[in-house]
Amino acid sequence: MTIERNTSVLIYVQIAESLARRIAGGEYRPGDRLPSEQELTRQFGVSRMTIRKAIGELLRQGLVIAQQGKGTFVTGPLVRYELQDLHGLYDGLFVQGEYPDTELLEFEPTRPSRFDADYVDGEAGPLISLKRLYVMHGTPLALTQAYLTPRASRLTRAQASRYPIYVLLDRVLKIKIKEAQINLGARQAGKETGRLLDLKPQMPVMTMERVSYDEHGAICEHSAISIRAAGYQFGIRVRGPLGGAGGMTLAKVDAQADEDAPTAGGTLAA
Repeated sequence: MTIERNTSVLIYVQIAESLARRIAGGEYRPGDRLPSEQELTRQFGVSRMTIRKAIGELLRQGLVIAQQGKGTFVTGPLVRYELQDLHGLYDGLFVQGEYPDTELLEFEPTRPSRFDADYVDGEAGPLISLKRLYVMHGTPLALTQAYLTPRASRLTRAQASRYPIYVLLDRVLKIKIKEAQINLGARQAGKETGRLLDLKPQMPVMTMERVSYDEHGAICEHSAISIRAAGYQFGIRVRGPLGGAGGMTLAKVDAQADEDAPTAGGTLAA
């Protein structure tokens, strides 16, 4: 590529746009490694610092991800988790035409933690700990740590390895999920999660904590999911009219407008 030096467009932006066009055109496909900094420096005839700024722009756009000690890789298509529907992480990817590889890291009985104490109310036996890694286009996407009802002790490791959590509960254990409470957040990956997701410990991950309830109101699973931020987003469609805090704000504005309305013969401020 020829760099235009007599233009207002910064050089690193030109390089980022050139690489983005190559990605869009299929020259670099999801999972492909971009040329090294040294190779790109030679291609574009610029300094290594300029190349780093261009790669940083691609990272900001979510087009690539950096893996420590391995290089910079093209991300897959942007995937969304729609919050208005009750479904699992795998199901949400499946309906978008993505078929992640999964690895069962842990499946064993465990003692309930402080936030899972409600499980044992009326149910005998330990909880079942299930930890699973999701990989898309050769890149780790998400890590799930789930705690299942003691009724899940009937599951085999082969079943746990093969089926998503909601399929295990609904189809195998015949537990009907009525609703789930989902909380979203963000945090640093940390040492262990970073190792499994191939991220530096200080890199951010999105988090989703989910507690699912059966038709009798009993907790049947509690999952903590850590997700790579690049290439993934949550979405929800909301309907009007405005209510709750929005409605209260409008009511307050209307009341203030009535107070500020000019009296007869008065004038509005310029």
